[in-house]
Amino acid sequence: MSCNNFEENYLDTSSNNSHLTNYGTTFINENLTTSYVNFANSSYLQIPTSFNPFHTWNSSFGITISSKIRTTDCGNWARILDLQPPPSSVQGLTISRFGTENNLRIQFGNIGIVVPYTWNTNEWRHIVFSISLTGT
Repeated sequence: MSCNNFEENYLDTSSNNSHLTNYGTTFINENLTTSYVNFANSSYLQIPTSFNPFHTWNSSFGITISSKIRTTDCGNWARILDLQPPPSSVQGLTISRFGTENNLRIQFGNIGIVVPYTWNTNEWRHIVFSISLTGT
């Protein structure tokens, strides 16, 4: 389990020490109580290899990933979430824009679905993705 509040650091606030590694992201403070991580071009955050979301999913009650996102400029196949060994792999879970379309692509292994989604820029969205222990 990992819990990151992104209060100007990438530290896991749970007792598991699953701190994120930053690759080119920056913090933006909107006011005294709101800050967020800014991703540009190929920047990303990496979870430690000691944290395996698939192990967490299979050995407890499932897994839920939640994030609040705002796109300001979104290129083709822009990824919101990518949980897999190397980025070129199709062994894990990926949530991304579907090419140039205003659709969301959810892929788990070789199985993918496309759902309608409007990529409005500068609009905050709350995205929640859950997988139960049985995989539903």
